[in-house]
Amino acid sequence: MSAQAGMKQSKSFYLVVAIASAIIIFITLFPFVWMALSSVKQLDELYTVPPHWIPDHPTMQNFVKVFTESNIPRYFLNSVVISVGSTALALMLAIFASYGFARFNFTGKKFFQSFVLVGQLLPTAAIIVPLFITLRVLGLMNTYWGLILVYTIITLPLSVYMLTSYFQAIPWSWKRPPS
Repeated sequence: MSAQAGMKQSKSFYLVVAIASAIIIFITLFPFVWMALSSVKQLDELYTVPPHWIPDHPTMQNFVKVFTESNIPRYFLNSVVISVGSTALALMLAIFASYGFARFNFTGKKFFQSFVLVGQLLPTAAIIVPLFITLRVLGLMNTYWGLILVYTIITLPLSVYMLTSYFQAIPWSWKRPPS
């Protein structure tokens, strides 16, 4: 095979890869473009057959309705409060456990680390009923604190496992004073 034939084959290969990439990009981006275009259409334009690709009369009224006539802003606030709260609580608890596992040697260390990982192996469906009963007894049903507690319980084993590896990677010498 000559160098020229290899170059032609290489160019045709890159052309095929470029066309395939363009098709994949189009298929991936099309739903997002359609969603964006549909969000500024009026209601009667959404259901026309054949569909109009570009809105005839673009409007932002749909966004105004979402933010003023629906509960979506409240739902968003709920999501932010619960995610920030559960992340902060899981992080606070996991930091102490992980640092202890990473820096101290104590009897039963491997057992406790394994016990934490077994908690991650439990399927969420297996702990739903006990969590429900616990939340009902504590009076935390339908509260932010109840959801924050549940999400913390579910994410804490993975947080401890990941932070333990992080603390083990930090050199111990940074803590000692220079001699």
